[in-house]
Amino acid sequence: MSSKDIQTSDFELQKTLQLIFEIPERLNRIDNVTKRELLVDIGKRIYSILSTVNNRLIACPHETFEYAASNTYQLFNYYDLENLKVLIEKSIENKIKKDEYQKLFFSPGLKLFDYLNTEFNKEKAPTTKYTIIFHFLNNKTLLACSRIEYLKFVKEYCNLKIKFSRLDFLEYRNEKFIKNEQELTLLYNDFLKLNTIE
Repeated sequence: MSSKDIQTSDFELQKTLQLIFEIPERLNRIDNVTKRELLVDIGKRIYSILSTVNNRLIACPHETFEYAASNTYQLFNYYDLENLKVLIEKSIENKIKKDEYQKLFFSPGLKLFDYLNTEFNKEKAPTTKYTIIFHFLNNKTLLACSRIEYLKFVKEYCNLKIKFSRLDFLEYRNEKFIKNEQELTLLYNDFLKLNTIE
């Protein structure tokens, strides 16, 4: 097996960078190995641009670095590349964190949590919302963690700034849960349909 078989071509990396630059959410479809290859490619591109900017500043000492860096292009300017670099690095960090959080759920629990977190908005109080989601996921046997681990997960994963040290109610047959159970079931069915299509 040659290195060309396992290494993405420069053309493909450039095309991928352009696609990410147009729509950053495309990063979610890329594996970590390709992301790391993109970071190496960005490093090379930044070095090349900085070399050009340096030569430009020597030739035109009245220009500032900021002006030269933003007006020197090789498909992207210096600041575009720095922004792409930060975006990809954060994406890799999030993937690593998501893998850690995946251990708290049985498949497809974390994906369902993400879906319900986005789509279920009837309850305005965050602690009540996440308590209802807890009981729903637990009832579907998708949680592989304790209540305490779930509370910690929600605070970290959702960046909750409020106190959430206990569930709002312990019994899943609580009136707040029952009131929202039908909507959650509909959302769950929608989620299952979406995930069988993908």
